[in-house]
Amino acid sequence: MACSSVESVAGVGFRRFPLLQTRIPYDWSLILAATVYHLWQERNRRVFNNNARSASSIINDIYQQIRDKLSSHGGHDKIPETTLAMWNIQDE
Repeated sequence: MACSSVESVAGVGFRRFPLLQTRIPYDWSLILAATVYHLWQERNRRVFNNNARSASSIINDIYQQIRDKLSSHGGHDKIPETTLAMWNIQDE
């Protein structure tokens, strides 16, 4: 089963363990999911396409995807102010 997005990766692991949902803040689970997803994509790129990207390029993609996900998350009032500040997201 191939995962096509960060939500798919995050949903698979954390739904099975309800205890983790209460202990891991939203932004940390998103960071973990985005990191795993992009590292797996890079692994596949290197193995199957014989093409590698720089670490800084991968990190930038992870950072941008997390910012995009947090920015598009309808209710900023549910996201802690510290998280919005850490990711440099303006509260609307």
